[in-house]
Amino acid sequence: MSRFANSTFNNELAGRLKAVRRELGLTQNELAATVGISARAYANYERAEREIPASVCEALYVRHQLDPLWLLTGPGPRPVYAFERAMDFRLLQSVIEVVDDVLQVREIRPSSSSRAKLIAGAYQACQRAGGVTSEGIQQIMTQMI
Repeated sequence: MSRFANSTFNNELAGRLKAVRRELGLTQNELAATVGISARAYANYERAEREIPASVCEALYVRHQLDPLWLLTGPGPRPVYAFERAMDFRLLQSVIEVVDDVLQVREIRPSSSSRAKLIAGAYQACQRAGGVTSEGIQQIMTQMI
């Protein structure tokens, strides 16, 4: 076991791995085959008897679009796929509302492509910041306009 892993970490990761397999409707042997490992190795990961190597995390991402960050850290028992984590629709909706409010107050009518760039920039900044703040979006927009 690496110095970063412990039995709790391995047990939680094993539980997430089992949840993935069940959601995909595969047996241990079938899932092992899809990621190119032996059924015995896979069973060891699912029983938390061995650490899952990065190559298996990568294979789960490539073959099943499983989000490696969720696999390693969670949270929650329901598998998260990379395409789900790629876009936080609630955050995006909040960003769009604030951007549109700021544009309306400033009486700015950008082209569709300029508005899309403002929204994308604000969305990325809010992802990094961990949430939406009207002041933060206004700052970003001031830099972009």
